[in-house]
Amino acid sequence: MNLQLQRLSPELAGQVNYQVEGDWQNRKIAPMILIPFIDNVFKHGIILSQRSDISISIFLKDNILTQETKNVKSDYL
Repeated sequence: MNLQLQRLSPELAGQVNYQVEGDWQNRKIAPMILIPFIDNVFKHGIILSQRSDISISIFLKDNILTQETKNVKSDYL
């Protein structure tokens, strides 16, 4: 997340909503398992000609990990 946010202008970075909820202490997941989804939302969600709202939510509840990503659909795709 930090790497992606550093690539953006402050205005675009301000349009990114990121939240993590749950008890993460002493929990492990496979390395890089979430990266393709986060990378994809930035790759296809940044639209310079319009507002690029991006939302990334990661939840852990009852040993179930849920990740949700949202971005604006481009008119030219």
